[in-house]
Amino acid sequence: MNVIRSGHCGFGFVTGPCASVALLLLAWACTPVGWHRTDLTSQFHRWEHVRVWSRGSVEQWQVVLVSRDSISGIPYKMPLDCDSCRRSIALNEVDSLRTATPLGAWGLMAAGATGIVYGLKHAK
Repeated sequence: MNVIRSGHCGFGFVTGPCASVALLLLAWACTPVGWHRTDLTSQFHRWEHVRVWSRGSVEQWQVVLVSRDSISGIPYKMPLDCDSCRRSIALNEVDSLRTATPLGAWGLMAAGATGIVYGLKHAK
């Protein structure tokens, strides 16, 4: 029973810092990885990458905006604030959309949540 109280990362119940690490790994494992099909009615976050298929070609954008008649975005290798880089395609020319969230954003959120939980647990 001494192992359970010490927070040792061995077999048995996981407590203390090991619980925080286990929570971080579980959160990371549950993140949606890969590209997912979406439609034109979706709202996109700034950090989401969107692949737009049109006329047999594909472009990958970020900071995507959908208006009544077009979809626009910034190519994913360009800075997020490069409005002069923004490209646009008419909605009637869009064949398909797929979206993915870069794992860096999920990892940062999971690490931050783990840090908060750990800090609250060990606050005196």
